[in-house]
Amino acid sequence: MKTKLIVILILITTVACNSTRNKKQFYGIWESFEQNHEKTVLTFYEDSLILDSYAGGFSTNSQWTYDAEKIYLKNIREADSLIIDTLTYGYTFNKAKDTLTIILLNNKPIEYSYLKKVKVNPFEHNW
Repeated sequence: MKTKLIVILILITTVACNSTRNKKQFYGIWESFEQNHEKTVLTFYEDSLILDSYAGGFSTNSQWTYDAEKIYLKNIREADSLIIDTLTYGYTFNKAKDTLTIILLNNKPIEYSYLKKVKVNPFEHNW
């Protein structure tokens, strides 16, 4: 019994550590590079996600979580207004983890973005 409890605790700790480590692969600034829509920039933080598009003229803030296949956005806001309750994206990383593909699920036509990890948000202005 004691051995089973120790094994269960080790498994829980391993899963929790891997989940935190995996979440960190999202952290940072991701800039779209395909030509099928306006440039989009996603900035992932531990507890929020900022989406900028239209040369920085449109920006939203939301909470986010993820699992092995999907990113879940909740309480998507522009300024002080709630504009969407939830959105769900499918996602994949390339092997190097420097390119992120996201697909807006349950949307016709299919909307997707290929994003590269960058160091600077091209929409931020350094006045």
